[in-house]
Amino acid sequence: MSRPERAGILHFISPSGDAEIAFAQPHPRLRPGAHLYRGHRMYLLRPRRKLEIPVSAVTLVLGFAEELRVSDLGEGAAADSYDSFLAGLQTRAKIVENNRSLYAVEVVLMPWVAFTLFGVAMHEVAESVLDPGDLLGGRVRDLTGALAALPDWEQRFELLDTVLAQWIDRGPAHSPPGSR
Repeated sequence: MSRPERAGILHFISPSGDAEIAFAQPHPRLRPGAHLYRGHRMYLLRPRRKLEIPVSAVTLVLGFAEELRVSDLGEGAAADSYDSFLAGLQTRAKIVENNRSLYAVEVVLMPWVAFTLFGVAMHEVAESVLDPGDLLGGRVRDLTGALAALPDWEQRFELLDTVLAQWIDRGPAHSPPGSR
């Protein structure tokens, strides 16, 4: 897929070099359904717990290193561990934890394009977090490995553009946003 000039990747690196975050919009062909790419690479002094509040989007996280743990908010809530995960639409906050490193890319999707990508109605995965390999099989593992092997976020985001466009072309049709 030929790429028009990318509007730009916002790229932040901490002064100590122990954290980097990159943001980019997906290729125009994928928008508005694919909303945002966010790359994370962090080396921390202690484990990190992050509160994830509900948003009106489906989130795909492809992890390149340590497992991430996801749990409901509350004392004693059991955490499930994932290398990568798909978070369906949520109405309750979640806690996402990692040990001392985080190396992953996050893809924020509107529900109608998530349906096309994953081939499952979003009400079936609402309020859940699951391994995307359960829906897409080895394609997720192959994509994650290919992304991890690339040297920078620009190339990772370009590969996401290409692969997601292919998956959309092969996926089930969806109704246009706002149609009834």
